[in-house]
Amino acid sequence: MDTMHEWLGTVAQSLGVDDAVAVGELLDITRDVAHNIDRPAAPLTLHLIGLAVGAGMTEAKAIATVKAQIAEWQTPVPE
Repeated sequence: MDTMHEWLGTVAQSLGVDDAVAVGELLDITRDVAHNIDRPAAPLTLHLIGLAVGAGMTEAKAIATVKAQIAEWQTPVPE
């Protein structure tokens, strides 16, 4: 975990953003998307959460919104 936090701090500084993120919650939502939706969708979903936060939504609201979407998601039936 120390390496992860050091990495996040370095990247945040390079990007000029705050590195105070809900690490546990973001890792949990990544896992939930990967296991319940599709593995490649997990990092892209985090990107969308970041865009939402950048546009003014709180991090907690963005995570809650995605959690609700996961709960409502119905996997399409292959034809």
